[in-house]
Amino acid sequence: MGLFGRKKKTFDHEIGFKLLGENKFQEALEYFQLLPIEEWSEENMMTISGTANAFNGLKQYAKARAAYEVMLSFKLTRNNKGLKMTVLGGISNTYLDEKNWKKTLEYANLMLSIEPNNIMVNTLKDQSLLMLKNEKILGKAESKNSFDDSES
Repeated sequence: MGLFGRKKKTFDHEIGFKLLGENKFQEALEYFQLLPIEEWSEENMMTISGTANAFNGLKQYAKARAAYEVMLSFKLTRNNKGLKMTVLGGISNTYLDEKNWKKTLEYANLMLSIEPNNIMVNTLKDQSLLMLKNEKILGKAESKNSFDDSES
């Protein structure tokens, strides 16, 4: 017998996804974590994905990325372009949420190497480039202003 008195194979990840859909990220995480990390495998990718999404919703981005990285390590993900794009997109979104434009751009470029004509990823790349350019411009303006202030 496994979780909730059921066999492990009947673990219902849909319960966790329902909680995610209701923005109950902590409850969803607790549900998904009923399946121990040691038992993570290709067979329960939905549970791992749910765990990553719950961490993302809780703004625990490094933990979300760690779960996504586990998914990337599976042969199933490596051999399925759509699944690989989804997982890479999940990682990219954690960096986007952190406003880490360089890493967002890195993952956008990685996804574009798989699907060069993906409009959403091209938009993500453009947004990242624009934000990096803005940071560079603002950084120059701030350093100029701090220099001007020190002359007063």
